[in-house]
Amino acid sequence: MIANVLTTFRLLSIIPFYILIRNDCYSYSLFLFLLAAFTDYLDGFLARKFNQVTFMGSLLDPLADKILYLVAIFTMLEKGYISFVPISLILAREFFALGYGPTVILKKGDIFPGKLKNIFQFGSVIIVLIFKGLWVSSLAIWCSVFFTVLSGISLYLRNYKSLNRIVKEFI
Repeated sequence: MIANVLTTFRLLSIIPFYILIRNDCYSYSLFLFLLAAFTDYLDGFLARKFNQVTFMGSLLDPLADKILYLVAIFTMLEKGYISFVPISLILAREFFALGYGPTVILKKGDIFPGKLKNIFQFGSVIIVLIFKGLWVSSLAIWCSVFFTVLSGISLYLRNYKSLNRIVKEFI
C-alpha cells in the first residue's frame, strides 16, 4: 500500500515544515511543501492505478491535505504574510465540509471543484513562500478562497439529498 505510505509521509512532514517556516528556512520549507504536495497527487494516482484504494486512505488523504494547508496558512498569518480575512473564509468552508464527510466518503471519489481547490490552495502556499507578502501573495490567497468557496457550494449541491437522508435515518 504505497499510497498510504505517501499519505503518512505527508502527515509526518507537517511538523518539520512548520519548524522550517518558523525558523525562516523558506527554501527548505518550500522544497518540503512541494514534495508533500507531489505526494498528494502521487498517492491518489497510485491507489487508483493499482486498485489499492482503501477506506483508511480515503480518510487520511483529505485529512493530511487539510492539516498541511491549514498549518501553512496559519504559520504565514503568524509571519504577517497573509491576513486573517481570507483564512476565516477558508476555515468556514472547511468546517462546513466536515458535515458532509460521511456522504462524500460513501459516494467515493472527488469532484472537479475539490481538485481545483487543492491545486489553488497548495499553489497559493507555494506563491506565498516564494513572494512572502507581496501583492502576488494576496492575489494567490484570494484565488484560493474563490475556489475553496466554489468547492463548498459544489459539495453542498452534490450532497444535499444524501445528507438529508442520513439525518432522517437518525431522527
